[in-house]
Amino acid sequence: MKKHEILSPQSRAALFDPPTDLATIVLHYTLSPDDLALIRQRRRDANRLGFVVHLAYLKFPGRVLGSEEVPASDMVAFLAHQLGVESTAYSEYAQRDETRREHIGEIQSYFRVRPFSRSDYRSIAKIATTEAVGTDRGAVIVAAMIEALRTRGILLPAATVMERIGLAARARARKQAHKNLIEGLEQPTITELEALIAVNNIARTPLSWLRDWPEAPTQKNLVGVVDRLQFVRSLGVGPDREQRIHRARYRTIAKETSILSAQHLSRFDTPRRLATLVVFAREMEAILTDAALVMFDKMLGGVFRRPDHAYRENVIQSSRRVRPCASPHGESHVGGEGVWRGSRLGRRTFSRLGTLESACRGNRNCRHQHA
Repeated sequence: MKKHEILSPQSRAALFDPPTDLATIVLHYTLSPDDLALIRQRRRDANRLGFVVHLAYLKFPGRVLGSEEVPASDMVAFLAHQLGVESTAYSEYAQRDETRREHIGEIQSYFRVRPFSRSDYRSIAKIATTEAVGTDRGAVIVAAMIEALRTRGILLPAATVMERIGLAARARARKQAHKNLIEGLEQPTITELEALIAVNNIARTPLSWLRDWPEAPTQKNLVGVVDRLQFVRSLGVGPDREQRIHRARYRTIAKETSILSAQHLSRFDTPRRLATLVVFAREMEAILTDAALVMFDKMLGGVFRRPDHAYRENVIQSSRRVRPCASPHGESHVGGEGVWRGSRLGRRTFSRLGTLESACRGNRNCRHQHA
């Protein structure tokens, strides 16, 4: 999408162009008896087909067919089939522009709809702003405006007009969210937040230091994570900030904070920069808290696993000492290795140690020293 566009080409076609699949064409463009009666008031096949094409466009998607616009061929063919005329007759339609305008006016009266006017701008912009509070997706914002216009019996303006309204509404929603996030911040907190993107005496910003927390579960790293957590909490950004804006809007800003650098943040206007840093502080507090708990859990698990590993190693070494003496003729030295490797360590191995050691002691060929 271009800088001043809110819709992708695919979204624009889906919202402002007639459908192309047969099922949707049948759904929207099957003519009623009243429609057919109105259409048959035209004399020539070309005028009938041209009239019904305008009728179809005003019915769905709810806009006027442009004077230089070519209608969708599948739709024209379906309409022509219902009228019993050839679809090629449309090329002979509207040799005079007055005929086209007269037909559009008559269809507007038939559907009881009217064109979009300047007086509708404010009410539609309000709907777009309300929708933009929870989303940045242009297709969702424009779709909400289109639904409101159809409900009120107002024809859709050009797609560019709707996009301009949507862009302005999205900008207002963003600014309001930034304002809500930073409202009531004390000056010391603002100063500390601004300092996050300032380069310190070690040529590094606090922002990058907070992001670069160690992950290996060691005592030193745990101290580093806790230091960062205490630093974030000292900023004074309360948890109530998250509840001041729509959750979807908050998630959008949080996603930005994970990829924006200090240099990018420094280019934002003050409200947006502070709002982004507020969300960053809240997100980093949650991330560092989880990291500290996970790291402590891993370290605590390691404390219990070390004796277990030592015990298992002791069992293995003990079984290796007594295994060569299990057979009086020493024939199980090689074969016993495969059997032992395939056995389960633990209680089964440990319970057999006494039996194996007794066999070793009773073997006169045994050369091992026993306690």
